[in-house]
Amino acid sequence: MNGGDGVYTLFAIQFGLFAVWTMLAFGMLFCLYRDAVSKTQSCFPGLRAVLDAIGSSFHKPQYANIWLSLYILTVALLAIAAFIPQVMDV
Repeated sequence: MNGGDGVYTLFAIQFGLFAVWTMLAFGMLFCLYRDAVSKTQSCFPGLRAVLDAIGSSFHKPQYANIWLSLYILTVALLAIAAFIPQVMDV
């Protein structure tokens, strides 16, 4: 490939993956915030409660698929970003 269509295809794939990654990441943040609010019974749970919610989410089975999906999408995004210069012949 000499740039052109291949680069645009990779950028389109990267855009789609990033959109999914963003939705998952923000969804995860809202779930973690909800956990911190329910734990502290305060609308503003504070940094310690939020960090505790993040730490405990690594051990909760309901978050395992989200963490795995975020990990896989992150690796895919980094792989595509590393592959784009080869397609562009830079």
